[in-house]
Amino acid sequence: MNETDATYLDAAADITVSGHHKEDRTGTGTMSLFGQQMRYSLVGGELPLLTTKELKLRSIIHELIWFLRGEGNIAYLQENKVGIWDAWADENGDLGPVYGVQWRHWNDTRVVDACEWPIYEARGFEKIMQENGKVTVNREIDQIAELIQQLKTSPDSRRLIVSAWNPAVVEEQALPPCHSFVQFYTFELNSAWRLSIASKRIENKVISGQPLSVNETILRETLLAGRKVTEEVLGRVMSARRGLSCQLYQRSGDFFLGVPFNIASYSLLTHMIAKCVGMEPIEFVHTIGDAHIYSNHMDQVDEQSDRAGYDSTAFVELVGDVTDPSEFSFEDIIVHGYQHESAIKAPIAV
Repeated sequence: MNETDATYLDAAADITVSGHHKEDRTGTGTMSLFGQQMRYSLVGGELPLLTTKELKLRSIIHELIWFLRGEGNIAYLQENKVGIWDAWADENGDLGPVYGVQWRHWNDTRVVDACEWPIYEARGFEKIMQENGKVTVNREIDQIAELIQQLKTSPDSRRLIVSAWNPAVVEEQALPPCHSFVQFYTFELNSAWRLSIASKRIENKVISGQPLSVNETILRETLLAGRKVTEEVLGRVMSARRGLSCQLYQRSGDFFLGVPFNIASYSLLTHMIAKCVGMEPIEFVHTIGDAHIYSNHMDQVDEQSDRAGYDSTAFVELVGDVTDPSEFSFEDIIVHGYQHESAIKAPIAV
């Protein structure tokens, strides 16, 4: 069993042992624990995927691409044979202003005094209407684009945040965002960090049978021979000078069906953002408010807990020169070395 499975199953055990029975909007009933936190390494391209049951990578990747496209209609998902949102969409496939819409198209409309219009114009607002000394102004905020810009220009900022929770539109959303608030964190990588990351990436590639580049081979041979690694040799393999970590605050987590999906998705998002800004992924921190196991998932959790899983860890390769996360295609995201046991079916509480 790898560290991802161990971390996840330990948290599941906490819920079953220390959780509280709670009713819920679906009428199913849950065992619930408040304030769970888990940490997963992303070093060297690692992608935390459970091996004690199969995760549908196709669905995970396509859903994340769909988020980054800023869409609230499931047409893209249906075109790619992903049905995870079908139960919540209306007859036209619309979900309302859900995750991707808030990430890429946050609507900001205000009514201000006419004399204040120049201030708002300078901030990128457009004038919608002017009447009785008041002006209605509007702008659209692309949180992902602003995040990329901040990471490039102010990487030590404490405002590297993307929010899907918008109180003004909760009633318009088919399902209010469960994974609602994301914060990124960067720091400078010293030589020891950079060497550790490069070594881990090389190790992952060797284990999964992926070919090493010429420079990776030189670095590996240098390490195996016990020789000192010079900055020149290290720099050819590890050009990044900063590490990037991500923390998700998830208000509500369906621990058996949803949370493994969320771990993989936001870890992959961190890899994608890091690729766009020339940083190295370090860690995904997952904080859950109401972490719950539905009463009709208990047997499935027990079955998964009894499985041995695999010791191996998957890693992700992002190909191409992408500078905007919305430019990633499914073919740009290659997952290596994912071993898993069979899927475990469970009903979805809608």
